[in-house]
Amino acid sequence: MDIAWSRYENPWRIVGVYLVAGILWILFSDHLINLLAVDHAVYMRFQSAKGGIFVALTAFLLYIQVKKDYARIAGLSRTVFSVNRELTAYAEDIRSKDLELQKKNASLNQTLDALTAQNQFIQEVYRNSNTIIMIWNETGAIRDVNDAFQPLFGYPRDEILGAKWADLLLADDEKETLAERLRRLQAEGVGGHLENRMRHKSGEVLHILWNETFMRQSLWGEPVIVSFGIDLTSEKAKEKQIRNLAYRDPLTGLQNRIVFEDQIQTMLDTATPFAVYALDIDNFRTVNDLFGHRTGDLFLNEMARRLTAHFIFSALYTWGGDTFFLLDPHIGKADLDRTVATVFDALESTWEIGDLAYKPSLCIGIAVYPRDGSTLDELLQSLDIALNKAKSRGKGSVSRFEQTLLQEVFSRNQLERSIEDALEKDGFLLHYQPIYAMPDKKLHGFEALLRWSLQGIPFQTGELISFAEETQHIIDIDFWVIRHAFGFLQRLPAGSPLLLSINLSAKTVVSGRLLPFLETCLAAMPVKPGSVQFEITEHSLIYDSQISRATMKGLKELGFLIALDDFGTQYSSLNYLVDMPFDTLKIDKSYVDKVLDHKRGEIIVAMIINLGKQLDIASVAEGIEQPDQWDKLLELGCDLGQGYLLDRPMPEEEALSLLVNRTAPETKPGG
Repeated sequence: MDIAWSRYENPWRIVGVYLVAGILWILFSDHLINLLAVDHAVYMRFQSAKGGIFVALTAFLLYIQVKKDYARIAGLSRTVFSVNRELTAYAEDIRSKDLELQKKNASLNQTLDALTAQNQFIQEVYRNSNTIIMIWNETGAIRDVNDAFQPLFGYPRDEILGAKWADLLLADDEKETLAERLRRLQAEGVGGHLENRMRHKSGEVLHILWNETFMRQSLWGEPVIVSFGIDLTSEKAKEKQIRNLAYRDPLTGLQNRIVFEDQIQTMLDTATPFAVYALDIDNFRTVNDLFGHRTGDLFLNEMARRLTAHFIFSALYTWGGDTFFLLDPHIGKADLDRTVATVFDALESTWEIGDLAYKPSLCIGIAVYPRDGSTLDELLQSLDIALNKAKSRGKGSVSRFEQTLLQEVFSRNQLERSIEDALEKDGFLLHYQPIYAMPDKKLHGFEALLRWSLQGIPFQTGELISFAEETQHIIDIDFWVIRHAFGFLQRLPAGSPLLLSINLSAKTVVSGRLLPFLETCLAAMPVKPGSVQFEITEHSLIYDSQISRATMKGLKELGFLIALDDFGTQYSSLNYLVDMPFDTLKIDKSYVDKVLDHKRGEIIVAMIINLGKQLDIASVAEGIEQPDQWDKLLELGCDLGQGYLLDRPMPEEEALSLLVNRTAPETKPGG
């Protein structure tokens, strides 16, 4: 269309046609006129006609040419108009599309900006996240790590990239799981939580929890695994600490009661025979009270250390006390004896704990499954009975559960009821053993001693006291003794200078009930407090030293005298001789027995007597049975004495009759 149009719009074409037509007309018309014209006038008329014809012909030709051109121009105009309309529509469409493109371009720019920001954000998160990020390929080679990875594992970036992470970082016993881990990732695309023990460059073990994604396309042109890790090392340490708190004794680190009972139940469920030992430290509370709880804790730790040196850790248990437990699958008699011997071997040498040198002892109770019980409760009950039996036999005793011990428990229940009945019905008796002055054998006073017969058979006072302390009846018994002893004092002649000694249990001293009870007694039974001396053992002082001191202070404020009984037989300490207001020191019979036969015994007795004199404290020797003992004690300067050589303990009426002759007999009465 462009070539044709250019042909029509060339003006020289019309000019050329006009010139050619004009020249031909002039040439041919002039020649024709010359042939036809005979004179000048005709010639002129022909010339005029020729001009008119030329003009007409020219006008006709121009008309034809213009008409053709007009038609063509009109067609072209219509075409141009149509094209113009199309171009206008196209231009509108272009403008519309341009606006749309501008909007899309703006949106694209916004998206690009967002992607750029998001990429920067991802890079920031990737680089600065506390989460460990490691990218590795299917061969295990590390492609990239984030900034959190490097300080955690101790490797610089250039040293870690390209390395096989499993060889470099994974604990040896976990490498076998890597192939299966990779297969699962390839199949499923993602991996669940997986915990690994990893190695720091220094060799330290780290606990890492991974979550992983398998990516088939990556920046490296190969499939990669993106592993996101969290360092659980500190949490594992805390978890271990919590587990220890839940399942370990916090002081010794040994397994506690939860593990102990679970282990027993497991062995019961599998019908596995075993022996269980209860190891109870003798007089441990005394160690705590005398030397302090810090020393007591050191003692328990030393006990645990020695036991773990002889037995496997998993067999030992304890929880918050002075009793240790041992489980052993060997139940033969020889096995039991060997285990007991091993326990005592652990205690053989003297322990040096801080500044304290101490040789402990313990009692052992033993129960065996299935003979001594088929359930946890039955077995522990049998063990408890066996241990209590061992403790009742004295320090360092061992007792294996027997059915007869169960009968003893029932008998103990009956005995407890009998004690309660005796308290209610005044079933006890008091006997009084005279105490004499050493130089002149003049009667100085009496010691009130408890007596009891059960079904007509005399019951050993020591056993009664021990049992009453165990069953918490001892305080009521002590109060019974005080009331009846005060009654004895009221029967003495008016103005009698005699002194009455009354023994007090450690539990009574620290009960908090003694002083109010004595105030009530003094109000109801007007005796002179200065004629009453309460005998308190060293054990009472260290049972609860703070309360003991307060009680002794209260006794002195009420006007009573105080004697330290059995001095030197337990944890002798000179501190409480200085700090506490004793009036008398009682020398135990065990020292009196040795005063003649052992030079050391004589030295110890002499030291006690001299110590008393220097502190202005009277000394009383107990258990004098031989004249030579009396003479030796007199020689050493002892102030007072009592024992079978002088008089046995006697009923109240006999004691009152003794007041007629207030001198000791010259010989030991009655054999």
